[in-house]
Amino acid sequence: MTDGFVITNTNTETIDIPLKKERVGPAADSAFFTLKADGEPVDEVELTADGEWRYTFSELPKYDSKDGHEIEYDVEEKELTGYISERSGSAAEGFTFTNTITGKVSVHVRKVWEGPEADEIEAVLLANGEAVERAKLSAETEWQYT
Repeated sequence: MTDGFVITNTNTETIDIPLKKERVGPAADSAFFTLKADGEPVDEVELTADGEWRYTFSELPKYDSKDGHEIEYDVEEKELTGYISERSGSAAEGFTFTNTITGKVSVHVRKVWEGPEADEIEAVLLANGEAVERAKLSAETEWQYT
């Protein structure tokens, strides 16, 4: 009593951070995410189709219990080979990660003639009904193109 009393108030407010996974192209089997608090990993989660590619980090402390500063949360996705990952959102509104497949294919075309040959033809590659590439085929190209 002679030295007085120290009263410490600790804010116990919590937050939830929703996480959602979207894809452009075929889905991988799973995706792994790391929750960071002030830059340090504090939790990891695996998202799958069974969980509808969603998760919520729940009841996270909003403020640091040592010095009272508001904790800065971030979520990072483990790199998926063959995909480009784009993140949107924030800890306050939730994070959405969209993966776009980066794989490429080669399409081979060969013209086979029944009857007399023309001097050349134009082959048109369509993607979703839109022309994306054109190639002239002739005897010089052996009536082929990739």
